[in-house]
Amino acid sequence: MGGLYEVLPLNFKEFVEVHGVRNYRLEYDRVLELFKRYLETGGFPLTINGFSSSHVLNAIVGEIIRFGKSLEITKEVFASLISKIPSALSFRVIAQDTSGYSYKTVQEYIEFFKNIYVLDFAYLKQGSRVLYRKEKKIFFRDPLLLNVFSAWSGASYLYSALVENVVQEHLFRRFGEIYYYRNSYEIDCIAADLKVEVKAGKPHRRYPKGVIVLNEKEIPKFLIELFT
Repeated sequence: MGGLYEVLPLNFKEFVEVHGVRNYRLEYDRVLELFKRYLETGGFPLTINGFSSSHVLNAIVGEIIRFGKSLEITKEVFASLISKIPSALSFRVIAQDTSGYSYKTVQEYIEFFKNIYVLDFAYLKQGSRVLYRKEKKIFFRDPLLLNVFSAWSGASYLYSALVENVVQEHLFRRFGEIYYYRNSYEIDCIAADLKVEVKAGKPHRRYPKGVIVLNEKEIPKFLIELFT
């Protein structure tokens, strides 16, 4: 009997394992070095094995063309999106940076990239309510995808966006859903009973009890232990 199988790029735990790390606690200096590499190559077997990232980009560009999407619109949408993440965004805000394309067109393109596993969404959650119509956090499902579309569109991104995207994707894979919270303060990631704030540098404020605040050195350990 047939079935539908998702074959995704390696998560970070799988990435360190294919590089021979068996006990991350005993080899944490190496894990930190591997995390830097993961942020560049992502979890695609091709790039892990030294092939150019252009192979991945060309495959996705082929899908864009096959489904009748415009490369020009795609490039403008990615340029706007990449320059704005990790902020919560609306389709209208992204559309304002394009050459006059409507927010409906932007929505169509971003949802297309969601469907082909390039992007996904973290919706705003307040208490038990999920506010699907509010601004959403849009994240890349592998760091390599952010890197190749940044280069392709000519848009630069914040390092904080890169690491937050990685944490969002790992929580999404582990729990099948990912949200964020915003009121008088913001929590980057909410999944199941976890509340996680990702800080590339030192946090500048105190967070409520129960919020896990991850600095750069703690992120690799957190990612590994999610799947342990």
